[in-house]
Amino acid sequence: MRQDVEQIINKTKIDETKLPEAMRIIDRAASIMEECDYDTDPKAKEELIALQNELRELTGKENYDIEEANEYWSYTSLETKAAEALMQEPFRVGLPEEALRELITEIFRSGDLEKEALIDFWTDFLEIETGIDEIMDYLFTENDKGKIAYAPVDEVMERIRKEKALAEENVILL
Repeated sequence: MRQDVEQIINKTKIDETKLPEAMRIIDRAASIMEECDYDTDPKAKEELIALQNELRELTGKENYDIEEANEYWSYTSLETKAAEALMQEPFRVGLPEEALRELITEIFRSGDLEKEALIDFWTDFLEIETGIDEIMDYLFTENDKGKIAYAPVDEVMERIRKEKALAEENVILL
């Protein structure tokens, strides 16, 4: 595996030993937001700020907003929300096409797109990296039985090439 691809994949790993603490902080913060009007209750606001600071220290994310955890249960699990908090923010590398091909192959092979916290990371990462919105539409295809599956990597790369060419053409026209 290419070193740059391996480094990107390694940045999606989290410190599993921090997961229980992140879950505790997020769950407590979500409970406060559910039970109190923290905008008018100074004690609740103070506790939320303390929890936010704890989570920022735990995750190393200086700008993490604890309100991201508000009512997490309506759209995800506590473990997923904690994993997302511990995960590095998506970033742009500027991968050459062959590295991008290898990365997509590895993402498909790993099953990461079937893990909620990772699908969000990879969606954001690939959109930043390629400059293509709705990149997930490029990664999946419907087979002849109507089942959604990973698209062949060659097809994904061709779709990305075409979209980038179209975007460049539109820039030139402007």
